[in-house]
Amino acid sequence: MPEQGSSKGRLRLWFTLVLLTVATPGVGMEIQQSPSVIALQCPKDVKQHEELCQSVAGMLKGRSPTSVVRTVQDDEELALQAGDMHVVLRVDEMTESSISAHLEWQVGDSDIVQIGPQIEFTVIDTTLRPALFDQFAKGLAAATPELLETLP
Repeated sequence: MPEQGSSKGRLRLWFTLVLLTVATPGVGMEIQQSPSVIALQCPKDVKQHEELCQSVAGMLKGRSPTSVVRTVQDDEELALQAGDMHVVLRVDEMTESSISAHLEWQVGDSDIVQIGPQIEFTVIDTTLRPALFDQFAKGLAAATPELLETLP
């Protein structure tokens, strides 16, 4: 008979510990935060704009792997949270063999727009094509360390 009581006692103790673990916030659980968003806006009026935008988005994702990078339209209303960022690719000129561009960005709901330096990427003996856009995006990143420092 004493064995039955001790197993009931152990069962109650186990049940109480389970309830405390489940019912106590922060004990045995981690609070999941939603990832930061990088909203990337790219020009639509240049050749191969989708591939160009994909390369810049890939560069941003590579530099901020825990963030969600999504492309947005020019007229899209943005509802950015405090840790989010809006990045705009501004193509100043694009020819068959070169592209000149810079990045602009805003952090969270700030009205302050940061403007990165203009870089020029030129190819010789070939034409500018999507396979080269990743190199261009790396050049944008290298020229804009202020942006990389503020990425979420």
